[in-house]
Amino acid sequence: MGAFRWTSNRWLFCTWLAVASVVGLGSGVEAQAPYPAKPITLLVPFGAGGTTDLAARALAQVIPQYVGQPIIVVNKPGSSGAVAWQVMIESPTDGYTLMMAAIGTHGTLPAVNPNLPFKHNQFTTLGRTQVNPTVLVVRPDSPWKSLKDLLEAARKGPIKASVPGLGTMPHLALEILVKTTGLPKGSLTMIPYKSDAETVTALMGGHVDVNYNNLISAISQIRAGQVRALAAVSPVPGKRLSDLPDVPTFTELGIPQMNVVGWRGVLAPPGVPADVVDKWETAVRKMTEDRGWRETIQKLGDEPAFLGARAFGEFVEGEYQRYRAVATEVGIVVGR
Repeated sequence: MGAFRWTSNRWLFCTWLAVASVVGLGSGVEAQAPYPAKPITLLVPFGAGGTTDLAARALAQVIPQYVGQPIIVVNKPGSSGAVAWQVMIESPTDGYTLMMAAIGTHGTLPAVNPNLPFKHNQFTTLGRTQVNPTVLVVRPDSPWKSLKDLLEAARKGPIKASVPGLGTMPHLALEILVKTTGLPKGSLTMIPYKSDAETVTALMGGHVDVNYNNLISAISQIRAGQVRALAAVSPVPGKRLSDLPDVPTFTELGIPQMNVVGWRGVLAPPGVPADVVDKWETAVRKMTEDRGWRETIQKLGDEPAFLGARAFGEFVEGEYQRYRAVATEVGIVVGR
């Protein structure tokens, strides 16, 4: 009788142990469900309707088929992108809160603002999606028919240039132009405006003499003959813009340092798992090869320009260092 009770107890114990193991295994499998298992939030650092917002929504339309979950676009404007950046890095590192970054948020912003409450490289890069060309324009009745004419005039006296805010990419690019061509400091007087569109309007209205900006901000006026392009930057080195085949690139004109383009890509909080990085790197690559997506972003004035996670990280660091050096030399410091 005693032997029977011991055997029964042993059998019950072994059965309990087996069940517990299965339950534990099941819980582990559920906890490690393949990423992603739910919709993903994509933060946009600017308001609705802007180019970065439109780029994010173009991504959200196409990339779910490569990621496997819907993308929810959430606008978090404020402080030139710092608000969205702060929200992102304070989010869980599970890959469900990401950010659509741009040159203005992760290139120039930390370069000119030393008072940000986070480090310039406090993020994880997942993939660059696109770049946008830039162009230098004057009024059609301007006496300067070439970049050489403009530079010669700038050596003789200040020329007013419109920029979409101090410390922005167009502003810093013009400072690079001043430095690399040996122009006297102050030869280009920077006049800040609130938006890209306002800078072009100011040029057409005769309030300034020259404007440097994203191609998309001036292409309509160029086609209409309201402004004239002197030089451009193509996303493809050594190749002129298809929209402006008669306009030389800065590289052609002997100023490769002016190879300044805007860019966009996807970032995550610091410390996201490797499988999240791999998933998004693959998805971004496939998206940039998608014909429908390419046509959409080209209508926005951008060009597909994929970089993988690591290469994108190195690129963003290089952009920061480049603009930080310019801001430091010129003495540009912008508070929040």
